[in-house]
Amino acid sequence: MKDGILERYVLIKGGKELLDNDVRRAFVGVRETSIGFEGLSADRNNAVSMFSNSVMYQQPTLEDIMYFTVKESKGRV
Repeated sequence: MKDGILERYVLIKGGKELLDNDVRRAFVGVRETSIGFEGLSADRNNAVSMFSNSVMYQQPTLEDIMYFTVKESKGRV
């Protein structure tokens, strides 16, 4: 079960210039810094078609998934 959850998500890191409202909506959650962003997507294929080779893709940890999903759900309260 844990592996299925981890395979569903992808952690994406890229330059801040790539973020706009449409891109933000494609993420479960986004963490922005002064130089870039880190976002969690629940759809790896959609993320790859959106960004191609312009970002770095990583397998998220359970902690990453929990951080972005909890942070986002608190933001929607």
